[in-house]
Amino acid sequence: MKKIVIRFDKNLEKDLIEIVAKEDNPLVRNIENYINNNFPNSINCYKNNQLFRIPIDDVFKIFCEDSFVYLKTEDQKFEIKDRLYEIESKLSLFPFFKINKSELINMNKVKDFDFTYSGKVLVHLSSGEISTVSRRNINKLKEYLGVK
Repeated sequence: MKKIVIRFDKNLEKDLIEIVAKEDNPLVRNIENYINNNFPNSINCYKNNQLFRIPIDDVFKIFCEDSFVYLKTEDQKFEIKDRLYEIESKLSLFPFFKINKSELINMNKVKDFDFTYSGKVLVHLSSGEISTVSRRNINKLKEYLGVK
């Protein structure tokens, strides 16, 4: 008999998925494979033809530039072979927000938002970079943040 227990612990720094079984079996391995394949914890990137697996927690932003997609960490830039919409889909369960047609930001890496008098919204990342939210996405951002 299978028993599923889900409990929440506000003291955890990061989510933890723990599977407890009497012994190793195909069901446990299938669940493990499903989680690993559908909920990645890193992104494959390239720099100088070398493959790197960048942990999602280290990603500040993902953006398009000159028909290429790049991933930016605090101090490095890597190329991604996927299209932006593919990455956006893969990261749908993570705190990434599409601020304009060519840029996703990690909301955990945002230092602050500058809502200017002219109606522009600037995003200040903790790395020191500044990005602009498109007018089209300002209301979506406000909704995401729970502000009016």
